[in-house]
Amino acid sequence: MRAALSPPITGTAPGPWAWRVSADGWFGEIERLLTGWEPDPSLGFDGAVRACLIDAARQRQEWLYHPVATAVTLGERRPDRDLRLALWAAGHQPDGADLGAVTIPRPAWAWAPDGGQQVEAGRYELVPLGRRVRTAQSVPAVPVALDVWIETVGLPLPPDTVAYGEWSWAHHQPLPFSEQAVLHHDIIGFLRATRALAELHPDCAAWLSAVTKVAVPLHGRPCNRFRSGSSAGIPGLIFTDIDGPLTQSLETLVHESAHLWFCLAESAGPLIDPAHTRRYESPLRPDLRPLRGIFLAFHALAFMAAFYRDWAEVAPGRENALAELDAVRPLRDDAMGMLAGARGALTDAGLRFFETTMASVVEHAE
Repeated sequence: MRAALSPPITGTAPGPWAWRVSADGWFGEIERLLTGWEPDPSLGFDGAVRACLIDAARQRQEWLYHPVATAVTLGERRPDRDLRLALWAAGHQPDGADLGAVTIPRPAWAWAPDGGQQVEAGRYELVPLGRRVRTAQSVPAVPVALDVWIETVGLPLPPDTVAYGEWSWAHHQPLPFSEQAVLHHDIIGFLRATRALAELHPDCAAWLSAVTKVAVPLHGRPCNRFRSGSSAGIPGLIFTDIDGPLTQSLETLVHESAHLWFCLAESAGPLIDPAHTRRYESPLRPDLRPLRGIFLAFHALAFMAAFYRDWAEVAPGRENALAELDAVRPLRDDAMGMLAGARGALTDAGLRFFETTMASVVEHAE
């Protein structure tokens, strides 16, 4: 199946949830990285694994856009990441495919949307093993998978990846019973929220799940903020609190998904002239930000406003959604005004992206 990520924008601007940013730049870069990829020799892969992955990049296969691609995107030679990527590829192969065998020198955890399973040491045929791992066991149909222990990527992460050492559940094990209960409660709430989105607003859910594959819940309950983050080097993954009200959880998913779509747009080339160094007052942060930060905020705020506009129509709690919409619009408009005043600093691609955001997303929420 070819990716649903990359149809170009032609003719009349689509609505916000029908707009798919082209992922051609991302897949082209992944193909380049895979061409030079040298998986850890202890795994005993043959050339069929790399050839399969390069072909998937050339064919724009949507399954390749996933956090397991950090085996190549983070530039670190890690056998655990190489194994995850190979198993993910193997699990997506058609009947009759043969990717050879893999040696697993010690027991390893193989992630899957249902959480995954431990694979004992030994020598295995890759395709049957990948299919066994990927087969979901009683997983509810939700748009985004949860990865509490960051098993899709594996620890440690690069040091500039949010404050994951402080915020991740993986760094607070073993969990006392009280925290286990909190985590279970929050997971249920998150699953209910994403299931509600899929049922009440399937177009938004499809837009979101096309770019956000995995959410890593954050540890702790800060009293004055709802935390979230993402990284261009970790495709398809966001970090987020999941303990908030249903609408807050969904707004954050929309917010961070918009950031991931923005990063996909940048994979084809810069949206801001690299020579433009002026800094601006951000509608979301107290410190001065480069124009890219304003653009990133505007794009996310536009989608947040579109979400609240729609949520007020389809979900209970209409008054709350309308109040949030009224709060988000002025922030969006402030950022939009800054970008309009700095149009000369946008590249041609950046100008097209700005204009499409206004036509497809901003207009929808007016």
